[in-house]
Amino acid sequence: MSERPSSSTRAGSHCAPARSLRVTDLDIEEADDGHLQVIATVRNETNTQRTRTLRIRVRVGEARTEQRQAVTVAANTERGVVFDFTDVQYDDFSGDGSLNSAWV
Repeated sequence: MSERPSSSTRAGSHCAPARSLRVTDLDIEEADDGHLQVIATVRNETNTQRTRTLRIRVRVGEARTEQRQAVTVAANTERGVVFDFTDVQYDDFSGDGSLNSAWV
């Protein structure tokens, strides 16, 4: 007797992965005027263009700030997305800062 996958398994195999976009790198740079720049490298490993909203949160001491951007990445490619934190000086961040990223 041959086993066949259930209909839910077959349907599930065609669904887009929950994490169709992923951040593969976060780079910290100093902009020309001295503010903090965060460059997120975002990869799409699916066969379809994807768009999601990426949030970057920055903390320096007790001060916190965040930015969100809609990110579109073509199928099977990656791209860099720049977040300019003009209210955060690079020197302040490099001395006592932290950041995180999340899809929202």
